Amino acid sequence: MSKESIKLNISGMTCVNCSNGIERVVKKLKGLESSSVSFASNEGEFFIDSEVLDKQTLINKIQKLGYGVEEDLKAL
Repeated sequence: MSKESIKLNISGMTCVNCSNGIERVVKKLKGLESSSVSFASNEGEFFIDSEVLDKQTLINKIQKLGYGVEEDLKAL
């Protein structure tokens, strides 16, 4: 197992239900260990098993929900 931390800036959330909805959907992805999405800071932190789930699949899933996603370059 190869764990990876991914920090993303997520735009388009209008309330706490948006962040809860993102977490609810991504938790169904195989390889996601844990997630924390904050409406207040427009950020999400995700811990994945990179042998099972890749970063782009996670990003695509969030974008399909209608949100903008950018990698948090400050976290690199």
